[in-house]
Parts: sequence; C-alpha cells; structure tokens
Amino acid sequence: MEAAARNAVAHHLAAADLNPTCLPPSAILLIRSLRDPLPGRLAVSRAAASVDQRWQQELRSSVACIARTAVRPAQGRIRGSPEAIVFADDAELLACILLDLADAGRQTPWWREAVARQIPQSAMLDLLGKHIELLPPIFRLLAGWDSIERIALTLEPQQALQLCERLAMGFDLHAVACALSQIHAPDGRRGDVPIEPQSEERADRAGAAPIVGPANLSGERENSTHSLLPALNPCRRWFATSNPRLTVEHQVLIAMALGMETSLAEMSSPGFAPSLTHWMLWSRSSDEAWSGPAANHHFHPELEDDTASSGVAADAQSFDEMPFANATDDRFGRGATPIRRRDRPLTAEAPLSAATRLDVHPQINNDYQTTWDVDGVTTHLGGVFFLINLLERLGLPDCFEADCRLASAVGAFGTLECVARALVPHAAARLRADPVWEVLAKLDRREPGSPPRSAGLCCDELRLPHAWFDDFDRIDAAALGRSLSPSAQCISAIAALRGFGWPQPLLTWLLFVTPFLEWRLHQAFGTTLDEAAPAGTPESGNSFLQLLARVYVSEAHIDVVTSVENVNLAVRMAGLDRSPGWVKSLQRVVLFHFE
Repeated sequence: MEAAARNAVAHHLAAADLNPTCLPPSAILLIRSLRDPLPGRLAVSRAAASVDQRWQQELRSSVACIARTAVRPAQGRIRGSPEAIVFADDAELLACILLDLADAGRQTPWWREAVARQIPQSAMLDLLGKHIELLPPIFRLLAGWDSIERIALTLEPQQALQLCERLAMGFDLHAVACALSQIHAPDGRRGDVPIEPQSEERADRAGAAPIVGPANLSGERENSTHSLLPALNPCRRWFATSNPRLTVEHQVLIAMALGMETSLAEMSSPGFAPSLTHWMLWSRSSDEAWSGPAANHHFHPELEDDTASSGVAADAQSFDEMPFANATDDRFGRGATPIRRRDRPLTAEAPLSAATRLDVHPQINNDYQTTWDVDGVTTHLGGVFFLINLLERLGLPDCFEADCRLASAVGAFGTLECVARALVPHAAARLRADPVWEVLAKLDRREPGSPPRSAGLCCDELRLPHAWFDDFDRIDAAALGRSLSPSAQCISAIAALRGFGWPQPLLTWLLFVTPFLEWRLHQAFGTTLDEAAPAGTPESGNSFLQLLARVYVSEAHIDVVTSVENVNLAVRMAGLDRSPGWVKSLQRVVLFHFE
C-alpha cells in the first residue's frame, strides 16, 4: 500500500505545474525535502481526474519560497548540505557533477543521488559522451573555475581522443573527426568510438588529407631518412599549457571545447584537420614540441608572433598553408554554399563552412569573463532573437565564409547584432540604449559598447548566395539583386553606426545584404516593399523586433520570456517566433516562452 501511495503522489506531482516564476526557465532547482502544504487534501489515488487546484497553488508557493533562498554553486562546488540548490542550466549541473566525481573518496551528496536516475554517473567518459553538445559550455565553466586541467587529467589519453572524435562529429567537423580517427593513442590501441573507419579516398572526399609521414598512426617513429616538418600547435589560441601531465590528446580536447564558441568556422576550414593531426604526430615524435607558456586557458596575442623563435616557417601560421593542408573542395563554387532545406518557413540548419584562410586571427577577447544575472534582463527589443530563425534559414554567417570570412571574422553573435542594428530604428534613443545590445556583446565575448570584431573581414567582392533564392522558383536572382536598394531605415542605421566608429568592412557588408533581408522579411509577412509603411512606424516590417520581454542567458541556454498577448500572427505564420532549439553556430539552446 505504501508503494502504491508513493506512486500516486509521484503521479500527481508530475502533473502539477510547480515551476517558480522567480527562476529562469532553464534553471534546475533541486529540493532535498518538501512538506505537504495542505495535509490530507491530496487524494492518494491515481484515479483522481486532476490535481486539486488549491493544493497545487499552495505547493507552488512553497516551492517559490524555497527557490528564493536556495544555494548557488560557488566555483562549481556545493558547500555543506543545503536544503535546496539552484543550477543555472544543465551544463552547470553536469560541470558540478564532474567536479564532485573528481573528489574521490567523498560520500555521494544528496543532490547527486537525486539526479542519478536521469543522469547516470558511473564513469566520467560516459557522462561527457552522452551530452557531447554540452561539452563546450561545461569546459568553459570548468576553465572559469580553474579546474579544467584537473578534470581532463581524470581521462586516459585514449578517452580524451574518443571525446575529441565525438565532439567533432557532434559539431559537423567531419574532416577533423576523420583525421582523428586515424590516430592511435600512445599505447597503440583504438577505442570503441562509434565512428566508421574511412579509407584515404573517403577521407579526401570528406576534406581531410590522408596522414602521411615518418610517424605511423600510433605515433611511433618508423625507420626512415625523412622526418616530420616542425609544426605549431593550431589550437594554441584557445588553450596553452606547460603542464607536463597533459598529453597531446588532453590539450586538443580542451582547446577544441574552449574554441568551439568563437572559432567553429576556423575548425571547419580544410587546413585545420591536417594541421592538427600533423602537430599531434610531430609532438609525439619530438621532445621539442611547442607546448606554450605557463598554464593559461586564454588567448594571448603575443603567442601569435612566436614563429621566429620556434624555428617554424612564418607561412605555417596559416592553416591552409601548413603541411598536408591542400585538400580543398570547390565543387559548389564561391558564393554558392549549399544549404540543407526544410519545409518550414524561415528555418534551416546552417551549412558547413567553406574554405577559409586563417592567417588573420579574429579579435576574440577570451580574457573577458562573462557572468550572467540569474534574474535576467528586461528589454524592449526581445524580437531581435527572432532573427536567429532568419539567420539559420539563410545559413548566416557561414554562407559568406568563402567570399569574405564572415563566420570566422565576425562570428554568429556578431552577425546577429549587425543585422539587428541595421533593422532597428536608431532614431529612438531608448532603443539605442536598450540592454539587448549589452547582452549580445557579452555573448560575443566583447566589452559592452564595442562593435563586433572584424579583423580579417574582406568585402572586396560580394555576391548573394544562390541558395537564398531556392524558395523562389520564378525569381531572377541577378535581376532582383540589381533592383534592391537600401531603404531609408537601412541608410540611417548604417550612418549612425559609422558615427559610433564601426569598422568600414562591417558597414560595407551590411549595406550590401540588408536590402535582401528586408525584402525576405516582407516576403515572409506577405507584403511588398511598396506596400510597407515607412520604416520605424508600428506598421512597418521591422516592428516585430520591438517586443517587451525578459531575457535569461546562461552558458548553454538563451530563454526569451514574453506575454502571450504579444503573439503576432504574421510573425507566427512566418515561423520567426518558433523556438530554434539547439543552435550549433551559437552554441546554445534558444527557446521562446509565451506566458
């Protein structure tokens, strides 16, 4: 009878709405014990049609009171034995579990037991492997807590290599995964990573040059009169260490995880995979392998000018010019990046990046530490995040990587801010000073108030991607491109950005692409440019950007919460307010909530 009563209570609790409004939607609240607010009122039977409304309201109030006093992790650790704990998201929860697992010999705390059924914790490799899309935010948190090397060292080199392969596959870095699958750990054994072995012919088609040289695939030297050319670590911008305990596999795992957020396009370049494997093999075969300065998890510009002292040719700094970095794929031509289509309007997965040159590194401020307010930020431009669906549908910023290096030079969040700035009216002072711009800058790892990075952005030759016109069978793309001209809103916005000191390459790209974006939005809303009201008026096509909302950001999530009364039928029909879910280019789960 006791088991039946317990199951009945669990059934009613699962059906009840107990989410406290004082917490972000993606927050995880763990409560050690919860008293019945109205003893005897809840029917201990699963036959009850619904949960008693008064009992549910009282229980929700009790949960809200506990949430307000719940403990937050401090540097990834839970001090003492609190009655309730709040984690910002699932990435922070997993990071805290990893730290607790690393503290061997400690008794399992109650909060880990509470989530053991949903998150098996038998082995750290399994824990990370089953949540591979969360590995980058987990490692960013661990780096901020100065614990990333400690966690990495709990993995064997072969296990670290397995995670590298899974990480590459999870983020569509097929050339990198193919190259890593050909490398054996120092003990010469292969793990049971579920990646199909690829021949040299298939590896070349995937964009990775076959690994050749005096070092065989297990990293051991063969009897040869030749030797591997010296190599720089292509991951040194994201992670550098002098810790002798960290193997090559550990360093690559940490560097790839930390670099995913801002440098995914660079890892997609044809030269990165062969440069990475060449450096890994050379590092194993040479006692003089470059490993970097004192342990530091952030990029230092002074490391970029070390070729003279390292004995490596200066032109080796460009991934595409390093040895074995000649496996380019130009089947689709420049400006014609393929995009996988969906039937839903204005939504699609971003394509793989085209070939890129990485001899000019973007200005990524990895030393800028971002902290997110658990209370969120109120904005009048919540609709800016609806543009994520538009950018995903068009494949931005990857579709301009071949022509101007938009993805690697500006990045996904920088591109989002550029497009939003061009579409939002700058005449209203309150919109220019809206908190959403600070949120976007922090997401892009920039100081608030600074323009998006643009080092390496080249706009000498621009063309609209052919894939942008796939949804319109009877439209002459060339004729449309010639007929489109910047609107008064676009010209005004770009003039304002020029006055704020934005770099000219960004303004050139915006002036080129914004007319099409405006035309595409009008097509989605079922209007034409001639029918549209003047820009900035309530009836104009960009008025959907002006949305009162509360934005919650964490390392793995972006939640935009607004009133259900703000639902716009035209926006809903266009698919702009549909939750994108996990967005690879942004490294976050993006959800829209209407309450």
